[in-house]
Amino acid sequence: MIRQERPDDAFIGEESGTHGHGRRRWLIDAVDGAGAGPSPGRGDGLATDVDPVGVQADQPLQRRQSGAGEDYRDAPPVDGRPTRGRVGDQGKRSRVGCTSTGMPVPTSMISSPANSSGDDGSFRRLAIGARELPQFSVLTGHELVVDAMMLVGADGSVPGLGNVDPHGYVRLHEAAVRGDWAAARSEQDHLVALFDIVRAARPGTVSATAAGLGAFKTALMLRGLVTTNVMSPPTRRLDAAETETIAACLDRAGLSRV
Repeated sequence: MIRQERPDDAFIGEESGTHGHGRRRWLIDAVDGAGAGPSPGRGDGLATDVDPVGVQADQPLQRRQSGAGEDYRDAPPVDGRPTRGRVGDQGKRSRVGCTSTGMPVPTSMISSPANSSGDDGSFRRLAIGARELPQFSVLTGHELVVDAMMLVGADGSVPGLGNVDPHGYVRLHEAAVRGDWAAARSEQDHLVALFDIVRAARPGTVSATAAGLGAFKTALMLRGLVTTNVMSPPTRRLDAAETETIAACLDRAGLSRV
């Protein structure tokens, strides 16, 4: 959709590679990146960079938590230089980002930090500090408290669970924007129950992050949005029993195949 709106921009995906040669580059980290292949058009982490330095403000995790704790891989280079940056938890708290080479950059280079750290106190401080910054927005990725973060000043949300139930988060957002906090809370309660899918993996067999991403991908498979729940090595795919647990959560949430 963004490529249709901005045909002159460049797009860099962890799995999908580089498309276009525009000065503005969109860095896309799809939730399917935890699996064996890309699902075009579905993005979990999204950021932009503009010459001469690049900025990525997506997930606050310092590493992809697979069985071996492998680091995120760099996106394909553009013009012979790396294009994969990261804004970590500390960077977000101080409103300082990272360039494509890992050096700090001023907030004028960042338009929308997304915080999934779960540190809601620091997120609130960020939201307070951002109120006076023109054309600057803050996004929460904390699936369980989007309503609360909207109340304290979040401009929107980028939760991983939104890949599984995007309509639920849209309803939550719209309710918060119109000030209907009872409706927002009701939608959030529904999403909290759905988030139980991350508990499907047998304890001790995968990391917490791999269990979450595995649950999201398995739910997307069950909903007919991807064809497999296979994960990138060395992370294992969720098995039949774990898949049944996730299917039961989807049934309780009223989420059928698309």
